[in-house]
Amino acid sequence: MKRTSTFAERVFGFYPRLTPPGHLPGKVEVMNPYRDPEVMQYVKRFLQRYYSDNRRRIAVFGINPGRFGAGITGITFTEE
Repeated sequence: MKRTSTFAERVFGFYPRLTPPGHLPGKVEVMNPYRDPEVMQYVKRFLQRYYSDNRRRIAVFGINPGRFGAGITGITFTEE
């Protein structure tokens, strides 16, 4: 029997595939905390704790622009 991945596993697999846009205006830079293995461990624990199920979900991800926001921690604010 084939095991279905959990929502947490699917989201965790999404982050490493993020690619920045090819061109950004002026001095705009991309922050990608998902390249940091330590951040990915925090993200994995967070997702496993709150989303290790197969409930039907629509996820909306956003960032917390504070100094300890998603640009540093990798943990976005979420709403389902």
